Amino acid sequence: MLEDIFDEDEFVEVASFEELQDAVQRRMYEYDTTPQDELGGLSPRQAFLLLNTDWPGPDNPITVHNNFSDAEANDVRIVNNSRILLETARSEGGLPATAAGHLKRGVVSDFLDCMDFDPLQVYIIRKSHEVINEEHFRSLYTLRVSLEDADLLEYTGGQFHPTSKAINLLEPGRAADLMRNLFVSYFKDFNVSYSSSDEGLTEIQETIPYTLYQLSKFDNEWHEEEDFINPLIIHTIKRMFKGKNESSLKHYYRGVVLNPLEKFELVDSRRVGEGGLHEKSLQYRKTPLFDRFMQFDLPLS
Repeated sequence: MLEDIFDEDEFVEVASFEELQDAVQRRMYEYDTTPQDELGGLSPRQAFLLLNTDWPGPDNPITVHNNFSDAEANDVRIVNNSRILLETARSEGGLPATAAGHLKRGVVSDFLDCMDFDPLQVYIIRKSHEVINEEHFRSLYTLRVSLEDADLLEYTGGQFHPTSKAINLLEPGRAADLMRNLFVSYFKDFNVSYSSSDEGLTEIQETIPYTLYQLSKFDNEWHEEEDFINPLIIHTIKRMFKGKNESSLKHYYRGVVLNPLEKFELVDSRRVGEGGLHEKSLQYRKTPLFDRFMQFDLPLS
């Protein structure tokens, strides 16, 4: 690390300890403010601001906007599904739960009919299970748990109820606030171990601000999966997976980052080419909504 910053030849003319201190401080400042290839063009100082200050917040470069109409925000799939679940829980005086704390089968069946999920995923679940439990349908399970993590849903007395915070966000004119709240909570607070216990997922989640910034630099054109995902991954994560779970890294990024971003309609994906579904090439693009929803104000190096 130090060899990357200091060159002994720089200090051969130093005549005193004070001069050495000044020279070291100048070199450290130069290093901290110089863009680095392995940081995706960020300087160490900029990367530190992204990754080590609370986001979104006054000391962090990330702003998540809430300046959308109700109609626009409610068209976003995860906002619509969250609203359906919370409003149903409110209107029915709670959603009945099993002894294990899952939504009961009747509730699951109703939500599969009225929520906006991937039709192919719903079809496969219905074909695979004569009786569908919440555990069988990962998307609904994840939605319910993420609402609990966002302090919008609580389990009391054998039922799930909307919190006072949720009831406030369900009021007219608050749909964009609901979307912002869901987004920040999902990418900061959601326990990724609900999805998988595999090593490295927590570290990926911790570098989300870097990933979101690198995503902001993309255009709105379609890109091959490898070309899209690789710039989003900070070098420390690549090093962590090198030689052990390297082949799984794209899979993890799809699950932890890209699939949730699709639910917020900030990223699109498609399959192109010949053959069956999984023989086709996977492509991604950033949607125009991303640049309206998020803003990055990094100080110049």
